[in-house]
Amino acid sequence: MIKGIAVDLDGTFLDDQRSYDVALFQEIYSKMCEQNRLFIVSSGNQIQRIRALFPKISENIGIISENGANIVYRNQTICQQFIPQAELTSLLEIIDNNPLFKDTFLTMSGSQHAYYLKKYDCSYKEKISLFYQDIVEIDDFSQIEEPILKLAFNFKPSVIDDCVAMINQYFNQTLYAVTSGHIAVDVVVKGVNKGTGLERLLKHIDISSEDVASFGDNMNDSQMIAKSGVSFAMGNGKPEIKSLADEVIGTNNEQAVLLKIKEILNGNYDKE
Repeated sequence: MIKGIAVDLDGTFLDDQRSYDVALFQEIYSKMCEQNRLFIVSSGNQIQRIRALFPKISENIGIISENGANIVYRNQTICQQFIPQAELTSLLEIIDNNPLFKDTFLTMSGSQHAYYLKKYDCSYKEKISLFYQDIVEIDDFSQIEEPILKLAFNFKPSVIDDCVAMINQYFNQTLYAVTSGHIAVDVVVKGVNKGTGLERLLKHIDISSEDVASFGDNMNDSQMIAKSGVSFAMGNGKPEIKSLADEVIGTNNEQAVLLKIKEILNGNYDKE
């Protein structure tokens, strides 16, 4: 039996307006609870933002936020993995001195707040408010006093691949950079991803990964897709994700995740 259903948000569960069919979801969620199936949100978003998207149920679900760096089950923190200060300092020095990082925007996430620089333009601030709930504007990243879970970059499309490769080569043993959108890159502690986050959550609640269905669209979903008993890639997803998943479904703008969950709740994917 599929006991857990893990969904990415942006480009997957949420449509391009970052919304979803609330009435349909409430109907589906009620049936999930009746069948004792756990709803799991797995996202690069800040946990406060995820809770705001699911205000009525956030205390009763599993949440894997910051691409696996922050794991919560029914409001209980299971695991948080912070970026070591030495690596953070080194990466900030690279950003300041390497021309590849010119005109790069950066948001840092702690467990309490997200931070970006006051000097950034209004369009970036407006965009980032879609992914973060508690945001603090600062003059310099050295002013941050809490430990950091994740760095989120917005690069120019022409340099994104080079920047990802450079970060992963330079911090080979300690940090991991992965694309999470067209121009977006997330950096977390190496070994942290949605797949390991899912594993930690499932171990805590004693559910096998074989009993989990997952949904994703981008490269930061790849480990979660690979570790699930049954996996679904969005029709609007990256080709690499489509090749990893068991099945390709409709797009995020067609509420394809909710429609597929209805099939799961009808027992279509439960094994004898």
